[in-house]
Amino acid sequence: MRSNILFILLGITTTSTAQVIGTITDLSTHEILIGASIGVRGKDASAITAIDGTYKINAQAGDILTITYVGYKAKEVTVPSDHLSLDIALESDAQLLDEVIVTGVFDPRKRIESSVAITTLSTKQLERIVPNSAAELLRNIPGIFVQSARGELRNQIFSRGMVLNGGGNFVAFHEDGLPIVSGQSGLTGSGSEYLRSDINLSKIEAVRGGSASILGVSAPGGIFNYISKTGGDHFEGIVSSRIGLEGNGKNPYYRLEGNIGGPIHNDKSLTYNIGGHYRYANGAKYPGYALSHGGQLKGNILKTYKTGSIKLNIKLLNDRTKDFEFTPTQDFEHPHPAGHFKNNSSVLINALKITIPSNGQGIRSIDYDTKDLNHLKDYSIGLHWEQRLGDSWKTTQIFKYSQKRSTEVGTFIVYPNDVTSFLFNAIFGILGNQGKYKFLNASTHQEYGILTHDFTQPNPFAFNGQLPGSDIISNGVFFTPLTYQDNKSSDFFYQGTISKVYKDMKFTFGIYSNRSTLKDYDSHASAGTALSTIEDKPQTLSIEYTPFGSNTIQQITDKYGVSDYQKGPQYASYNDIKTWNNSLFFGHQWNITPRLNLDWGMRLEWLSLTNSYQLQNPNTNSSNGGYDHNPLTIYDNALGSLTKAISYDKHSNTGSYSAGLNYVQNKNL
Repeated sequence: MRSNILFILLGITTTSTAQVIGTITDLSTHEILIGASIGVRGKDASAITAIDGTYKINAQAGDILTITYVGYKAKEVTVPSDHLSLDIALESDAQLLDEVIVTGVFDPRKRIESSVAITTLSTKQLERIVPNSAAELLRNIPGIFVQSARGELRNQIFSRGMVLNGGGNFVAFHEDGLPIVSGQSGLTGSGSEYLRSDINLSKIEAVRGGSASILGVSAPGGIFNYISKTGGDHFEGIVSSRIGLEGNGKNPYYRLEGNIGGPIHNDKSLTYNIGGHYRYANGAKYPGYALSHGGQLKGNILKTYKTGSIKLNIKLLNDRTKDFEFTPTQDFEHPHPAGHFKNNSSVLINALKITIPSNGQGIRSIDYDTKDLNHLKDYSIGLHWEQRLGDSWKTTQIFKYSQKRSTEVGTFIVYPNDVTSFLFNAIFGILGNQGKYKFLNASTHQEYGILTHDFTQPNPFAFNGQLPGSDIISNGVFFTPLTYQDNKSSDFFYQGTISKVYKDMKFTFGIYSNRSTLKDYDSHASAGTALSTIEDKPQTLSIEYTPFGSNTIQQITDKYGVSDYQKGPQYASYNDIKTWNNSLFFGHQWNITPRLNLDWGMRLEWLSLTNSYQLQNPNTNSSNGGYDHNPLTIYDNALGSLTKAISYDKHSNTGSYSAGLNYVQNKNL
């Protein structure tokens, strides 16, 4: 057993650090290399070359820079003592052209034999990268831009100029040869949210255009296939641990990864591999509760025999994480955090656990717990079978069944408001109710002040007191609509191919089928409404209302600071969606000469989608005091109902084709 234990400890040092600048180029052609990764051995410093091939990195004389770039040999360079300007040339790795690829081609082949633009991130390359997310690994691939400023989720992927908000609408994320989601990215996302990068990952094959539209569903921009490790001919294990500090240097991060594999029988025809990770982190912007905890376990058993192989895959993902929220910022030309806020400040509300009851016929109750974050589950099982039928025929059969669930608990576009403004009072729904509104901290009951509504005065909205965040906005609070989304899906995938070799040609016929169901509940910005203080780790506010001429106190919010139960600016929707996607594809490869190869294919696709959905009607005020039958608790006094179920069917037929000529000049080109 080979064991590798890695500890990365972040500490506070007093050594002086300078900035090294330079350019990364190709050793042979002298062309600049955009997106090359630069790190400092033993230090937490990294950089990526810009569009002009230049880089800047914090380092000092004697430090060792490590430079990596896809398709090139890794290089280490020592920063000289006489200057801090360092240009570096990388040597291309011709051996990569002999690597066998499986993604984006009809049959496994060497890259030099393929006319498709395919980039492979190998195990060694992946070990040098510490990404925020699995999608962020793709920024090491030419032609792909990944915007991952929001952390592990909400990554935007732009492929070969295809944008559409970068939401992954033109690319397909695969895992071990089959899509992660059904391909209808508008329904369940691109699939990247169910991907986690850990020590179990063997390599990534990325197809940029070309036959991606033939061999992938909804993938004209590319296919990204994340391939898991399999057991080798001897027992091997590896354990990796990462411990660090995030944000302000005080937020802990813990991660443990492991992978073991090897033969089960002495003849080494039956192997196994198991790997995964667990991590716990308070997050770069700590809100007072952990922002990441959970992990995954993946495994496979592979049986090889004289005429083929069969592999069984399993995946168990159970993970909670949260995308980074926006920071109050000022100065459009030179943006920086506003007022007392810092880059590591959080605007997520304090820990809040509440059951928001159903307030009308058919409307579901909501168990709202901020600590649930974005809770993602993916339980899947797959089978990959390859069988040679004589000397010239081969068939491949791939099956996968998965059950996924995504529960998102959060807030919707937290933004500051002046409580004395007309707009705030209109949005919050208290316009026209004259009297006094007392603002208190929902947890500590500290009183911040009183907002008076008096339309006999020149200024009808006056606040007497002091709310936190006066350096951002006077008399300000964060307006915080609460969101809750719950998606459950089940998917069955099948892809089968049969190929025939005839003289200098190879023909491949294939069929793809996917049957999916999705139950979607979305109370986007309508689970409830909260007001919170404008400060790092905002605290929810409770509000008490006393009308003029009365001593009766009415509760605008509940004891947690939540108002407007299921009565937000948008109303909930309930969807029951079923999709059936079927495809036929054909590929032809012809070695016209030993150096010239023709590679072309086509795909026909049929998609059927049915949906039965209901919307929540606008809520109306209750005459009996709402859920608790108490008219003085304003927060639950609205009643709602669902519309009659509406159903529709949609059908789409598409065709795609791809063709390429590949000429091999020599073994390196």
